This record gives sequence, C-alpha cells and structure tokens, in this order.
Amino acid sequence: MKVHVGLCPDRLVVARRKHRWSKTVEGAFHAVATDPVSTLAGLASKEPMTVVLSSHFVRYCVLPWSKALRSKDDWLAFAQHSFQTTYGASAVSGWRIRVCGRGRSARVATAVDLALVDALRALPQVTSIQPYLMAGFNARRSTIAGADSWFVLQENGRLTVALISSGEWRLARTRRVDTDWRAALPALLDREAAALGKGAFNAVHLCSEAEPPAEATPYRIVDVTLPRFLGRQHRQYAMALH
Repeated sequence: MKVHVGLCPDRLVVARRKHRWSKTVEGAFHAVATDPVSTLAGLASKEPMTVVLSSHFVRYCVLPWSKALRSKDDWLAFAQHSFQTTYGASAVSGWRIRVCGRGRSARVATAVDLALVDALRALPQVTSIQPYLMAGFNARRSTIAGADSWFVLQENGRLTVALISSGEWRLARTRRVDTDWRAALPALLDREAAALGKGAFNAVHLCSEAEPPAEATPYRIVDVTLPRFLGRQHRQYAMALH
C-alpha cells in the first residue's frame, strides 16, 4: 500500500493506493488545529508515507545553467546566493535548500524551513519529503516536459506558476490569490510573462483541487490533475495522488 500525504497549513490530504496505476483510492482529510506535523504524528497508520509539502511551506527559484557550475556544491552555493538576494541572509540561514535537475539545463531550487523538515524526519513513518511542485511535475513529466507551456498548481488561496520553454525551466514561484483564482489566472500569467520578457505561451497544464475554469482566454487550459482512469470525485485529493 502506497500512502501519500499532502501537508497543508489547515489540513492533511491522505491518499492510499496499492500501486500507482490502481483505480482504487482510499482518501481522507484530517483538519489541522495548530500544527500539521503534530496532526500527522497522531495518525494511527504505521505505513510508510511520502509527504508532499504544500507550496505554502516552500519557496522556489529557477537557476539558469552556467558552465561555471561544475558540482552539486556549486549549484547549492548559487541557490543560497539567489535566495539570500531575495529574502535576506538571516531568513535563508533557517532554511533547508535543495537543487533539482541535472545536465546542461536550468534547475529549480527549493527552500523549506529547517525546523519543519527536521520535525517530519523525526517521524518514523515518513520515508520521503517532496515539494508539491516537484512531485506534481515529475508525475506529469511525459506530458509537459516536451512542450512550451505553463504548469500551474492550484491550492486553496494560492497558485504555483512554472514556465517550461524549450525543455527548460524558466520560472517557478507561488502567488497568493485572495479572489476567484479562475478569474485571476489569465492576468497573473500575463504579468509573469511580461516580467520575463517572454512571448505568448498559451498552453497551461493545470493541476487543481477545484474544477478548472471553463475559459481563460487567451490561454488554453489542459487539465492534468488526475490520470484518465480516476474519476472527477478524486480531484480533491490531487496533492496526494502521485
């Protein structure tokens, strides 16, 4: 039995499947009163768990490839410098930073509060900790990687936006959305594209726990939330279905 848990500030999203291609999903929500890690520790299950971190807990940045970066330590130092430039050295000192990617291409750096990571690693049932963007993209890599496309993760109150162009990451960041996210999505993508100086990429691969917008002109929404064999009733467990 494979157990994935989406760790959010206000709830745990739990999904169990015998294997990745199983059509049978056991799903559950657990409300978080104060601390999601304490709530996770209180679950009766002793099965190995993969924890997928809500983008609420993760900062992202894209690191352009450089021939000067020859080792993992070089990339990590570059990531630390990039986060320090944005958030300040004092903030970064309390974060666990990782760099995802390989080869002669841009990479994605992630930063998570060290205290959160340590608390999760202290739970014996937790065998893997993954940022939602990376888990979501890797599960859909074959569909998205070859396209010039936006990849968007929708969570309650926020959108995580990534841009993949010519097979490389160009952008990865999370934005709060306090209004209707469906109505806000086109303008948000317009602003991100303008800031990057990129031309129009109209395809949007969307993973959402709520129903996708019927229209997002000029963008074309491709709903990649769930495998085709899983019904729409499982959409609410999107974060945990990888």
